[in-house]
Amino acid sequence: MLEKMVECLGVIYRYSDSDLADNLHLINLTDDEITETLKKLPVELVSEVGRAVSDLNPKRIKMALESLEPLAPDAIRTLAGMADNFEYKRIINLLGEVAVS
Repeated sequence: MLEKMVECLGVIYRYSDSDLADNLHLINLTDDEITETLKKLPVELVSEVGRAVSDLNPKRIKMALESLEPLAPDAIRTLAGMADNFEYKRIINLLGEVAVS
């Protein structure tokens, strides 16, 4: 049933023990803090997050964020929270600010 939710709705059920779910609600960086952090990360990895969000592909978004999580845990967990709340436009806007800079 969960696979059908992903297929039909693009919704992913995240188990409480998933890596990005740990302390997710305890971290909430500002958009400026996220932007400044993203500027310091490898461009290709940040671009992959943007492509995944643009494609509205939850599995790919999760994978892209997980690849960046060791480099910037707080910022990536904040972005994961945004993705969990379907704040895709906000994520795209943040990534756009990084690309413009």
